[in-house]
Amino acid sequence: RSCSAEIPWSEATIVMPYSVSKPLAALCCLLLIDRGLLDPDALVSETWAEWASGGKEQCTVRQLLEHRAGIPFAPQGCQLTDLLDWRAMLEKIAAEPSVWPPGEVQAEHAMTFGHLCAALVHGLAGTSLG
Repeated sequence: RSCSAEIPWSEATIVMPYSVSKPLAALCCLLLIDRGLLDPDALVSETWAEWASGGKEQCTVRQLLEHRAGIPFAPQGCQLTDLLDWRAMLEKIAAEPSVWPPGEVQAEHAMTFGHLCAALVHGLAGTSLG
């Protein structure tokens, strides 16, 4: 659909849910924590080995879930097609250096949070969030 008046939105218009999906993605991680499958104080890299680069090596699951992982922005050069391909996004996010050391700053990870949670869920449960 188009934001212009040329093609009006309808009940069938497909849109990115963005923030609506963040609590659901977090809930999946919280269920894994509740079931003893995910330790909030474990390093993210214990579940997602590719994460351990660019200053993210000591980032914990707790810091990730608190929006303190240091990866709040979409990776440089990220295109819309990348946002729609979660595997491509995980590769790009894992390769991205942290903006600041994990745990030091809290900032909404608006463009990455769902992908970050998806990486944990996939690493532990072998399934995607979508």
